[in-house]
Amino acid sequence: MPEDYEKISPTAVLVALMRARYTNMPYAAEIYSAVRQMTKPYFSKRPPSIFRRLFKFSPGTTGRLAYLEGRYLSLNEAVNKLDDSYTVIEIASGLSARGLERMSRPSVYIETDLPDMLATKQKVVQKILAEKSMAQSPKYHFYALNALDPIAWDELGRRFFGGNNSNIAVIHEGLAQYLTAEEKVKLRDSIAGFFDRYAAKGVWITTDFYAYEKMRKTWMLKFLDRRIEKKTSRKFHQFATLEEIVKFLEQGGFQASLQDCSFIFDRLTCVDKVPLDKSRVREVLRMYKICTAVYSQNHLGS
Repeated sequence: MPEDYEKISPTAVLVALMRARYTNMPYAAEIYSAVRQMTKPYFSKRPPSIFRRLFKFSPGTTGRLAYLEGRYLSLNEAVNKLDDSYTVIEIASGLSARGLERMSRPSVYIETDLPDMLATKQKVVQKILAEKSMAQSPKYHFYALNALDPIAWDELGRRFFGGNNSNIAVIHEGLAQYLTAEEKVKLRDSIAGFFDRYAAKGVWITTDFYAYEKMRKTWMLKFLDRRIEKKTSRKFHQFATLEEIVKFLEQGGFQASLQDCSFIFDRLTCVDKVPLDKSRVREVLRMYKICTAVYSQNHLGS
């Protein structure tokens, strides 16, 4: 994998800090505390200076905070609607707490990321479990994965699935904006090929696809985006319209449905903790989407 992909991972600590400081999300404080105690090339004891300065203003940055918590909770809601026959594969999981939250479920959960990030995440999880005297579920797995490599997907399939008789959900949040248009096609086709070989039913669920042209960016969010692009050496790329998203997915063999994230408003904890303007939060959540894309060209032809 090209070196610049590894640079995406440092943004995970920024998201972890914002979750810990401005929300009451499960395990948010524990995850950030554990990360701060670890030394990795792309982690420091404190977030980068530009982020520290911006955090002084971030309580007023309604859009970013509502988006970060809203995308997490709406993705959880969509995944929880699946029955427990589905194996859930989270790609580019970063410092998400989703695996920890789902340990009580009987379904298999596979958390994936680039090798360095995944190794850090495993240590974070092990530390939290030890502190809480909890045992890791035997159905909770970690697996290093380059999500743009179809060979890597095939290796994952051979590792966890015996054939094409499994129900599989692939999920992610916060990944696709770092990918170029060509790389999004690689991701889509890699997931489609994986479903074709290993899934009886395959569904791709993400909060990363929304109509960018409808976004209302403040100067601060634009400035933060440019700094993140510089740090990660990746330029953000988004779809312009909802029609473009649907066409992109259909071309890969998926039937997509998109729902705005306003349904999750009552579960946001950042609204009261910061606090945030409720009307602005509702406006933001209506712009962002949860996308559920069912693979329709697998061996069953469904």
